[in-house]
Amino acid sequence: MNAGFLLSANLDALFDAYLLSFDETGTLRVSAAVSMEERVRLGLNEGQKLRWVDAKHQPYLHAHRMKCAWLAA
Repeated sequence: MNAGFLLSANLDALFDAYLLSFDETGTLRVSAAVSMEERVRLGLNEGQKLRWVDAKHQPYLHAHRMKCAWLAA
């Protein structure tokens, strides 16, 4: 798998903790466990997207989303 994402430190930490992920189009998805106050402080915006998502990223993003239990809820 090839992830190839360069994320800011705050996004990377939340991504690694499975508190945020990205959908098939690269749109940011954030767990409800991250409060609105924390989202504002961390600069997380509604509709925020990865600049580039290639087909080879899809398996990695899908596997990551499957580990985000909050997405299944």
